Amino acid sequence: MTKLFSDYYSVRDNFLTRLDARLKLLFALIVMGAIILSNNPALPWIFFFLSLWTMFLIGLPRRAIIGRLSGPLGFALVVFVLQSFLAGKTPLYNFQLFGFAFVVKSEGVRLGIVTASRMAGSVALFVLLAFVTPAHKLFAGLRSLGVPSLWVEISALMYRGVFVLLESFGEMYNAQKVRLGFSGKMRGMQTGGTLAGAVIIRAAEKSASTHEAMLARGYTGSMPYAPLPPLGKRDYLRYAGALIFLSALFFVLEIGS
Repeated sequence: MTKLFSDYYSVRDNFLTRLDARLKLLFALIVMGAIILSNNPALPWIFFFLSLWTMFLIGLPRRAIIGRLSGPLGFALVVFVLQSFLAGKTPLYNFQLFGFAFVVKSEGVRLGIVTASRMAGSVALFVLLAFVTPAHKLFAGLRSLGVPSLWVEISALMYRGVFVLLESFGEMYNAQKVRLGFSGKMRGMQTGGTLAGAVIIRAAEKSASTHEAMLARGYTGSMPYAPLPPLGKRDYLRYAGALIFLSALFFVLEIGS
C-alpha cells in the first residue's frame, strides 16, 4: 500500500518526469476545467484513454494503475447507476428486484454517462500527474503558482501523515492478527473497531508530536520551499502546443458538433 501511493514510481526517469512541475500542473488544471465544462462525454473519455495509454507507455505496472483507478472508477459507476434511476422522467427500462419496481430513465442515463465520464477523465489525468511528479515538486509548483502557503503546508502534512498512519495501522493489524484477533467474524468485527479507534488516537498523537517537532526546528508559520528553476523556451513551446491541441479538440467536440 505504501509503495502504491508513494513517490516510488514518480522518481523514475522518463519524458514526463523531466517536464517542469508547474507546466504539468497548469495543463492538468486547464484540462480538468475543459472536462468539467464539457457536455460531450467523448472529450473526458479521450483524456481518460490518453492518460491510461501514457501510463502503459512509460512502463507503469498494471497492478499500480488498477490500484489507483479502481476506487474512483467504482464511485463513477455508482454515480451512473444512481443518476439512471433518480434523474429524469422518461422511462427507458422497467424491472423488478426483490419485490421492488425499478425504472431506468432516459435523461438519467444521459446525465449519468456525462457525469461518470467527467469523473473518469479527471481522475485518470491526475493519477497520471501523481505518477510522473514527486510530491515535493507538486507542492513547490503549487506554491510558485500562487496557491496560499497555508493550503500547501496542510496538504504536505496530510500527505506525510497518510504514510505514518499506514505504517502504524500495519503494525497494529499484524499484532492483533498474531494474537488471533481476527479468528472469527464477531471477534474480527470487535478487533476491527478497536483497530480503527486506535488509529484515530494515534493520528491525534502524531499531529501533536509533529507540531512540537516543527516548532523545535524553528517553524514560524511558513514552510520554506526551494525556488524552482526558470522556465525555458522549450517549456513554453511545449505548453503552447499542448494548449493548441486542447483548444482544437474542445472546439471540434463541443462547438463543432
